Formats: sequence, C-alpha cells, structure tokens
Amino acid sequence: MDLILAAVSALLPFSAVPPGKAAAIHLFSPDCTGGCPRAASLFRALERRLAHDPDILLLSVSATHPARARHWVDSWRSTNLWHAASASTAPHPTDAHDPQVCLVNRDGRLASCLTAPTVDDLAAALDRLAAPPAAGLLRSCSQCHPAGLGPLTERRFRRQGPATAYRQESFCAALRHGKDPAGTPLDPRMPRYELSDRECRSLWENLILPAAPSTPLR
Repeated sequence: MDLILAAVSALLPFSAVPPGKAAAIHLFSPDCTGGCPRAASLFRALERRLAHDPDILLLSVSATHPARARHWVDSWRSTNLWHAASASTAPHPTDAHDPQVCLVNRDGRLASCLTAPTVDDLAAALDRLAAPPAAGLLRSCSQCHPAGLGPLTERRFRRQGPATAYRQESFCAALRHGKDPAGTPLDPRMPRYELSDRECRSLWENLILPAAPSTPLR
C-alpha cells in the first residue's frame, strides 16, 4: 500500500484528472497477469455502476507507452468514464498484488487508498467525493430523503445502486448498521441508532401508516 500511495501522491495534481471530477486511480502494467486483471474487472463493474455520473472518472495509470496503455484499457472498458494515462514514474505492479485503488477529491487531492475494495465500497466513496463541498451533505442525504418523491416503500435508485424499496427489516438495518436495502453503505454522516425490534417496528409503522384522524377538542 505504501508503494501505490507514494506513486499516486507523486502524480498529483495529475493533468489526466480534469478539475471538478472525483477519480478512482489504479496502477497497472500490460504484462501483469494477476492483480492487474483483477483491478480491471473491478473497474469494469464500477464503470457499469457509475456510467451516467458526469462528475466521476476512472483512471488506469501505467509507465508503458501511451498507445499500449490505451489499448489495454480499451480491451476492458465500455464507456468514456474510464481512461488510460501514462506516467514514467508509475511503478510496475506485480502479479501477487491485490487490486489497490486510490481515490482523489474534486480539487485534485488524494482522499484515500484501498486494498481489495468492493464495488459497493468504491461507488459509495466516489459518490461522496463527487459532491461539491457545500452540497455534499445534501447530495448524500437526498438519496434517501428526497422531497416529494414518495414514501420509503417506493422503489428508487440510491447511491449508484439498483432500484430498491425499504421494508421494515431493511429500514431497521439502515438505522442500526448504516446500509441501504441493496447493502450499500450509507454516508458516514448518517447517524446509527441502537434500537430494539419493538422500538424500530414502532418507528417504521409511524412513518408509513396513515395517521389516525384527530378528534377536535371541545
């Protein structure tokens, strides 16, 4: 991890990442036959998940010739979300390496580096990083708290994941463990609660059941 962290840090600010975009970066060599194809498979799944987000970029960086780097990425990618770049200082990953991915903020700063992340981990992290600082909380919260878009029980797309609807069990899991019905992690700023089954059931019923008509005071 120290290797990729130092390598990506040395590249920043990186001209291949346009200003205002959040990016996921991994290092590769066309001759690598272990960790690099695993990273490419991860990026291909991530690309399909994030295909329509204009604020996110996926970038594969190699010390190889630019044309060879592009050919390698073109053999994997299916959209313009994923690009290749060459950097003479990029190290050559070995076959034994697990996929390692670094995340970059919209302002070009390194946010974090992850070893063997899941697609859900990366999609959730990029969704947060892609939000402008002033609108970050609004973007994150609106995934589950949109105004005027119907109750929790309606199916809708959340955090680049599949369309899902909340049920009592998934609602309680979100409050306790911070995961939506598809299992995607919620924004860390969403509070977690310690609730008994009875307390959570009462809260759920209060949210989805129509309110009983009030009796006018006399």
